[in-house]
Amino acid sequence: MWRDDEDLDRELGALPRGDLDPLRAERLRRAAQRVLAEERRLAGRPARRAAVRLWGRVLEPALVAGATGVYLVWAVQKVLSLYQ
Repeated sequence: MWRDDEDLDRELGALPRGDLDPLRAERLRRAAQRVLAEERRLAGRPARRAAVRLWGRVLEPALVAGATGVYLVWAVQKVLSLYQ
């Protein structure tokens, strides 16, 4: 690995740069600023922060997966009813 931070800095500096067009860079910067602002806003409210994370990481994906499954079952049933 690296002996110290200077070795790490030197190795990271040798990596190729990923140049972004200005519009994409600005969109990325604004998205990052939104996330940081939201984290700052929730920092003093641990219960609200936990609720927001529970919704975003567990409940919302589960609801989307459930709705997708229901739609898939409905679509397959409709297609099968055409062949009967």
